[in-house]
Amino acid sequence: MLPNGMCNLLNLRHLDIWGTPLKEMPKGMGKLKQLYTLSYYIERRARILDKKHIDELLLKWSSADMVSDLQIEGDILNSLRPHTSLKELRIEGYKGVIFPNWMGQHSYHNMTYVSLKSCKNCRKLPSLGQLPSLKSLRVEGFSELKCIGDEFYKNEDDPTLHVAPFPSLETLQFEDKICDVGRCGTYYLAQKLFLSLRSFK
Repeated sequence: MLPNGMCNLLNLRHLDIWGTPLKEMPKGMGKLKQLYTLSYYIERRARILDKKHIDELLLKWSSADMVSDLQIEGDILNSLRPHTSLKELRIEGYKGVIFPNWMGQHSYHNMTYVSLKSCKNCRKLPSLGQLPSLKSLRVEGFSELKCIGDEFYKNEDDPTLHVAPFPSLETLQFEDKICDVGRCGTYYLAQKLFLSLRSFK
């Protein structure tokens, strides 16, 4: 257990507790709005949205966790929505079926890197196509993902937003074999849709 007075370190910039056996965080950790680095946070009401100085965020689920309710899993990830100033996002072991809408919102204009790993229950990718600054995207460990649909390229919640999908993407890496990438086909996906793409694996 961390000291109860941790919440009083209002100017704390970096907190690395990766690999520790913590089961819960001290109350009031949401007051630490100056954090740049937060390696691990298990409290559901983390209020990451208030922490505008966090540049990199890793949200990791334990492989030993049992899934009791897929809706609850989705609600947890939705509640961990970061501030729009975030630059790099990594999600590992997420056990929900779908990703929250905030991941594909155009307002995350600083996001340059996204890594999605071992999200084995997900059947759809999040709507990342409208992230204007996204340069690198890595997807692996999606055993239930058989098709990449239109939702990957556009945010269906905002049909009025007419922005070319993935305008800045340079590196796209899929570690799993995807049977269907939509009506466009693999060649179109790599050569036509992602105009700035340099690496496609």
